[in-house]
Amino acid sequence: MSLTKFELNKIVHTPLIMIAFAALLIINICSLLFGSQTGYKAIQSPFDTNIIEAKQNGSFFAGEINDEWYQSHKQEQKEFIDNPANHVSDNEKQRIQEELIAEGFSEQEINDMGNFIYLRKELISSNKYNRYEDIEVAINFYQNATAYGKMMAYQYKNLYSGEKGEILAAKAEEMYGNLATNFTAYYNYDLGYWKLRNIHSSYPFSIGLLVLIGLAPIFSAEYSRKTDAILLSSKYGKKKLIFSKIKAGLIFAIAVWGLIEIINTLIIVGVYGITGAEAYWQNFVIDCAPFPFNQLQITLVTIATSLLGIVYFASVIMLISVCSKNQFVSLLIGGVILLVPCLDFAFTDNSITQNIYNFMPTRILTSINEWQQFDLVYFFGNAVPIQYVIIITSLLISLVAIFLCYIIFKRKQVEN
Repeated sequence: MSLTKFELNKIVHTPLIMIAFAALLIINICSLLFGSQTGYKAIQSPFDTNIIEAKQNGSFFAGEINDEWYQSHKQEQKEFIDNPANHVSDNEKQRIQEELIAEGFSEQEINDMGNFIYLRKELISSNKYNRYEDIEVAINFYQNATAYGKMMAYQYKNLYSGEKGEILAAKAEEMYGNLATNFTAYYNYDLGYWKLRNIHSSYPFSIGLLVLIGLAPIFSAEYSRKTDAILLSSKYGKKKLIFSKIKAGLIFAIAVWGLIEIINTLIIVGVYGITGAEAYWQNFVIDCAPFPFNQLQITLVTIATSLLGIVYFASVIMLISVCSKNQFVSLLIGGVILLVPCLDFAFTDNSITQNIYNFMPTRILTSINEWQQFDLVYFFGNAVPIQYVIIITSLLISLVAIFLCYIIFKRKQVEN
């Protein structure tokens, strides 16, 4: 343990790490206050100044999504539209009718439009009216799940001929069908959980950079300083010292990730609250996967995935460090692995490149993108969600990378 502590102090107690950590905290707070993330791109917007209004809307419509729930709120909307107190004056109604007739509408067509056309302009753009649009989206949850499953099945059958296409199509319909028939969708205010998931998209530029700076020299610096042979010929050099470096690297990465995760959770929960744990999360535009999770469950899954991502990234960086005798080369290669999957280039639009990116440490660290979309992998006659393949692959690569760190550094000691 003393060796691990010693190696951990070597990582932490350097001016560059201290500066980078201070910058990380600033970047992280700015991401929370001034940007909301969708995928990997930050859409600049205020820190949701209408939180109280959003909470009121969510609690107003909270409940199980079913026909009774929908009809109840549709009746409320109709009463709002038909309420004479919400209409323009009689003279204004007359003017609106004349304008519509001039545009070619018949009296019957105008009557069919209902009282909506007579609502005062300030009410049409008000929250009291627009909030009812949410129930129109929510009530279609089950239909959207079924339709999306059929669409995926159609794509698989057209993309793959024979048994492979049939198996993939059947699995897609089964999973989306289960979501549509066996999952009970609830509506509620859930902005806090959405924020908790989406903040992970900023992690490569904060946590990832700090871990890269801290771990890129962990082995390569020993070569640069000509201390590798001395360390490896010491009493504990052949075994314990190498393990201590690896453990220190993993502890550093996990501690940094954990600290930022706790800070983010406290701030987001404090501002947005934790209501809406039972609410649905699929919108079938960005969040399309058929996993029957509620808001709390999918948020915990993405957090666990991000934790795996930082372990995966740390393991890869240490492997690069042990293979390189120059810490600047380690930083450069590590930077490419970290940042390239976050950037848009002309050659990254194709599906092959994106599938490769999905298996890289950065995508696992951000985690949100891994669970938004859905695809199946044909594996020995079975259809397996690609998310499961990505998680297992990440675990295996992390273990292999750690093992290779030990083997390679020990062998280089022999060569010296």
